[in-house]
Amino acid sequence: MRRYVKIYMGFIRNTLIRDMEFRLNFFVWGIAMTVEMGIHLLFFHNIYGNIDDIAGYDKYEWFFYLGLVQLMLAVFMVFVFPNLVSLPWLINGGELDYLLLKPVNSQFYISLRNANFGYMVNVPAGIILMIYGSIHMKIDISVWSAASVLLYSSVGILILYAILFNLSILSVWLKKADFASTLFFNLWSFMRYPSDVYGKVMRIVFTYLLPVLLICTVPMEIILKKVEGITLLIMLFSCFIWFMGSILLWKIAVKHYSSASS
Repeated sequence: MRRYVKIYMGFIRNTLIRDMEFRLNFFVWGIAMTVEMGIHLLFFHNIYGNIDDIAGYDKYEWFFYLGLVQLMLAVFMVFVFPNLVSLPWLINGGELDYLLLKPVNSQFYISLRNANFGYMVNVPAGIILMIYGSIHMKIDISVWSAASVLLYSSVGILILYAILFNLSILSVWLKKADFASTLFFNLWSFMRYPSDVYGKVMRIVFTYLLPVLLICTVPMEIILKKVEGITLLIMLFSCFIWFMGSILLWKIAVKHYSSASS
């Protein structure tokens, strides 16, 4: 474990050095993310000027939820997303041949070798939104609930990783899986709203079959003290199935992988 931590810190250091060589791109990307989030907030601010709640969420609860979503998105987009969307290119371009020869777990190396710190601007923005919402929410956020939110947010990010990784792996057989990144953003647009917004059929499908609605909704329900024990178990079980499935599918994909030069 110590060896892998050291390797990962090397990944982060190299990524920071690379990003600082292109500072203008780094800051422009951050500005773009800030503008996008500002437009989203303005949209819901105007909506709440005419109604009291959306699916049982008042204005401040919704803003807290948006902050949580932004924070989780930032973590995923910084540390995971750049690697998974490049996987089809690695397979078709032949670079995967080289990566598989590394004396390290290949799934670990492929999943975490790069980062995109342009998305870090979403971290303080998300935290500010959560603080703003929590000040006006009539709830007590204990140390236990905060720890539970951190735990299940991490579980949610792991589920999202496994789903996108499994989609990207399909490029071993399909030779092209550009649809993976497009599908991810469609799913994220879907996930950025609480599950109560959607109808019963959609909640069932995207909770049990493709558990994307659990990713952000469960941590929020923990804060609001609305979460049920069975929901927590479903989320943990879904994480286990999808993550172990990604490991198994990757091993199968490597066995069926043929070098780009063959």
